[in-house]
Amino acid sequence: LDAGLKYAREALKADGANAAHREALAELLFRKGDRQEALKLMEKLSAEFPRSALFARQLSRYRTAPFDRL
Repeated sequence: LDAGLKYAREALKADGANAAHREALAELLFRKGDRQEALKLMEKLSAEFPRSALFARQLSRYRTAPFDRL
């Protein structure tokens, strides 16, 4: 997960507007146990793309789901 976070952050530096990069970072943050940061990113994405079923599902999951045990 640490390497994934590093690469996701590098990708955002190269293209910070890319929604896929931001969603990937949010997922990695959530899996690392950083619910608040994951929620912040996903709330922004959901507001930016209100018709995205994926972002709506992820937002709901980040709010309520327990963290995965890795």
